[in-house]
Amino acid sequence: MDIRKVQMTGGSSFIITLPKDWVNRMGVEKNDSLGIIQQNDGTLLITPEASKRFERTKVINVDDIIDGAYLFRLLVGAYVMGFHQIQLRSSKRTSPMVRERIRDFTQTAMGFEVMEEDSREIVLKDLLNPEQMPFERTLGRMITLVSSMHRDAIRSFLKKDVDLAENIGFRDKDLDRLHWLISRQYSMMMEDVTMVGRMGVGRLESHIFYLLSRILERIGDHAVRISNVVPRLVNEELEAKTLDHISHLNEESMSLLEDIENGWKENDIRCINNIIAKLNGLHDRIAEVEWSSMKLDTETAISLNQITSSMKRTTDYSTDMCETLINNMMRSNGEVK
Repeated sequence: MDIRKVQMTGGSSFIITLPKDWVNRMGVEKNDSLGIIQQNDGTLLITPEASKRFERTKVINVDDIIDGAYLFRLLVGAYVMGFHQIQLRSSKRTSPMVRERIRDFTQTAMGFEVMEEDSREIVLKDLLNPEQMPFERTLGRMITLVSSMHRDAIRSFLKKDVDLAENIGFRDKDLDRLHWLISRQYSMMMEDVTMVGRMGVGRLESHIFYLLSRILERIGDHAVRISNVVPRLVNEELEAKTLDHISHLNEESMSLLEDIENGWKENDIRCINNIIAKLNGLHDRIAEVEWSSMKLDTETAISLNQITSSMKRTTDYSTDMCETLINNMMRSNGEVK
């Protein structure tokens, strides 16, 4: 650490000198403007007023790429890591596969559109202002979407509605879009310190939001797993008592997930802790239903077990959310009661 003394000039202004090697490396010259960002912990961040240096471009050569899934992962990776522009280049005419994967990507990744295109190069650019999508709002949308997915997944199971079950998969793509957006914003904040002020949250808090969105994305995956079982159970007649238990347990699980959001917004650490106790009890009650299903024929028992297993995993992930929120709430100074 480089220690420098604070000096006073003009009788009222405090000044501190900048390290010469940093000034040279950043290309700072006399009369240039520097950005000063006050952090929540009292520290200051000093950065050149040249935010354009954070607008990065990723170039992908598609000549030897024949796997569409691989190309899609590359596009998602560039998006999540905060690149503002993606250039796909080819020494020959761009293949239909590449164009198809680009279309899939732009329909999934929020903000990216094709800006330039010819036979050998396609340029994608981000048109979304991250400040217009606060973390809290995106997480709220994810919780609402996840709870509706799980409720409809169980409803499709109870009503033997295959069409409703298939719809869960489409909504999971919307959930992925929101998770990728938060992942992208988090990566951009790690690269560009000026985003801390523009987003209104610190880097540590942005990491918490990323962890929560990741957990919600996994809860959504279990709604999809439940819906995938529905076609296999359409012709099975299960006991009304078992169906009723599953319905009520799932509704309780989703209500607790929504309670987590309320406790988080109210910064109520005791409320979040009480939810953990309720989730633990719910987990055990789901396990009882799972155990009772063992008396059914093998194929039906396996399918039903996949539903109850996903319900248990959902309570586990909800508990992870609670523990993450409690850890975050303990960051602030002051007495905890």
